[in-house]
Amino acid sequence: MADRAVVKREEWQEARQKLLEEERAHAARSEELAQRLKDLPWVQVDEEYALDTDEGMSENPTSIAFAREDGAVYHTYTRSAPDRDLVAPYYGQLLDMTPKGRVDEFQAIGHDEYEDE
Repeated sequence: MADRAVVKREEWQEARQKLLEEERAHAARSEELAQRLKDLPWVQVDEEYALDTDEGMSENPTSIAFAREDGAVYHTYTRSAPDRDLVAPYYGQLLDMTPKGRVDEFQAIGHDEYEDE
């Protein structure tokens, strides 16, 4: 068994309540950041972009958001790794609820970097 405390239900409930309060504060902060993201100014795109490519995933995966409004295209947001929640946002949340949680180091591997079996 892992090196961790084993306690009575009441002590666990007290620790869980304390953590719940912190989770609520974290959620409120997350909502605040989400609103700031929505309020971020846009930049009109004046150049051609090639979003379809045959190249493999780089070491720094990035998510870029665009919006089209009144015939114009705008760059609205960019989010780059290292960010565990970027590649599979719900995966990390699910792992957080498991006894062993997330791994210490997250590393994206390109499709052409897998070892042959």
